[in-house]
Amino acid sequence: MLSSCKNDIREVNALSAGDSIPDLTAKNFVYLRSDSGRIVAKLQSPRMIQFGGGGDPYMEFPDGFKIEFYNRLMQVESVLTADYGIQYDKRKLIKAQKNVVVINLIKNEQMNAEELIWDQRRKKIYSESKIKITQPTQILYGAGFESDENFRNYEVFKGSGDFEIDEGINQVNTTQTIKKGDETEDKSINKPSPKKVIEKQGRIIKKASPKKRIAKKPAKK
Repeated sequence: MLSSCKNDIREVNALSAGDSIPDLTAKNFVYLRSDSGRIVAKLQSPRMIQFGGGGDPYMEFPDGFKIEFYNRLMQVESVLTADYGIQYDKRKLIKAQKNVVVINLIKNEQMNAEELIWDQRRKKIYSESKIKITQPTQILYGAGFESDENFRNYEVFKGSGDFEIDEGINQVNTTQTIKKGDETEDKSINKPSPKKVIEKQGRIIKKASPKKRIAKKPAKK
């Protein structure tokens, strides 16, 4: 999965050397992305420059941009900001660079990186640069990550960080993958219960405490 991201990033970077004469320039640019008639994202930028791109048109955001991602309740669930960006129309890719920040407002988690790709067709965001994810009770570091576009479920590659377990805070260093997930899309996140760090199938997977199951009584004959 990570190797495919590498190929994508190389292709995207190659596209940056396109036309140098702009076709259109706009200020206070706003772009809405919809899916099945529902708005899922809104991009805003102080300045947009559009290029023909030699058959692969793209828009450049030299003064930075901001993207708000909406959940099914039309609430802003996450926000992506960067100091520079390019959107490739045909490929449905947006490349964010310089001071890239992704925040999930519901879970109160933040990711920092220097480069990130938003693949609109796959509904994924990913990066190969060094990343830092700040959570309410711990901080994760890695050499790349992949997530759904709402920054709700993600994997950190070659990760390390401080993990909270029942006995307190333990330092964990690993070259494996850290996988983080959430059960529901629109449920508000309360204060998390203590989590244990376990190793399974070559990955460090963080899981919340399992729900208790109530055994059913056998039916009377």
